[in-house]
Amino acid sequence: MLGHAHNMVKGSGVDFEIKKGDVPVLDRVDEMIDAGMVSEGAYNNLKFLEGKVEFSKDISEAGRLLLSDPQTSGGLLITAKEDGIKVFEDAGIFFSVIGRVVKGSGKIIVR
Repeated sequence: MLGHAHNMVKGSGVDFEIKKGDVPVLDRVDEMIDAGMVSEGAYNNLKFLEGKVEFSKDISEAGRLLLSDPQTSGGLLITAKEDGIKVFEDAGIFFSVIGRVVKGSGKIIVR
């Protein structure tokens, strides 16, 4: 997901602030990551994103890998104005608000 987020903010004059705890994940994903079930692409993405993503100190290595995994639904990552969220609610579309867009320099901040 973070790779998609980076593509959205690079050169845009905005930053993404993402709350890791608000990102929906499948049950037991942390257990799978701890057992070593991580794609090479997640490691490659994490390395590529060095200097482009600012992780708070409480985000574990497993959390960083989870958000960097290329198999996540980053392709479904969208931005909307706060009042635009109602359109999704009214349509009965499942979604999660995982952060916000703020004025910035094209980086991603994960808390």
